Amino acid sequence: LEPDLGSYNAVMGACDHWMRSVQFIQEMRSQKLHAGSVSFSAAISTCSSSAQWELALALLTETQGLSEIHHNAAQDACMKASKWKVCL
Repeated sequence: LEPDLGSYNAVMGACDHWMRSVQFIQEMRSQKLHAGSVSFSAAISTCSSSAQWELALALLTETQGLSEIHHNAAQDACMKASKWKVCL
């Protein structure tokens, strides 16, 4: 069985480690799957929970500003890392 977008998104939603979430995004690309809003939201959220603000902002850039949810999660990562000035 080959993983599909739904299975990647389900696993990423349950993932609690930022590095693994980013690896899933990379795996999706190698499988020629389009990482969409749900995928990026999960990855940015795990980065946020670990204060990985630079990576959260890089992922946000890749989403091309898909939604306010993505912006809020990236902003939260910056705040947790005491990088609130980056959000201004």
